[in-house]
Amino acid sequence: MTGLPVRSGLLLVPVAVLMMGGLPDAPWQAPALTAGTQVLNAVGALFLVMALSRGKASVVAPVTNALAPVLTIVLSLVIYRTLPTIWGTIGIVLALGGSTLMVYADETREEQPETRDPSTPMAGS
Repeated sequence: MTGLPVRSGLLLVPVAVLMMGGLPDAPWQAPALTAGTQVLNAVGALFLVMALSRGKASVVAPVTNALAPVLTIVLSLVIYRTLPTIWGTIGIVLALGGSTLMVYADETREEQPETRDPSTPMAGS
């Protein structure tokens, strides 16, 4: 059953080509960039699944959502060699600070032993 979506998607390729009126007249870079983007997307999805399998979803999901724009800005710094605006810098600092505080708070919560209300009976008694 896992291969059904892939096979049905491949069967629809000729329909998409017919709807476009034939194959497009695009340079070779367009399919290469599309393939590269899809490989990076697959790697990102793999890392997200691995992170969710190893960590708590209440921590992993917000951290990945907060840090995705930070990664985009850092990549644009490297590729385009431009500095972010003041709002971009503030956003990066807030995202990194919030993620750090959330992970730290979750770790300290796990380290503290649970306290029991003395008025409640123990389980099994």
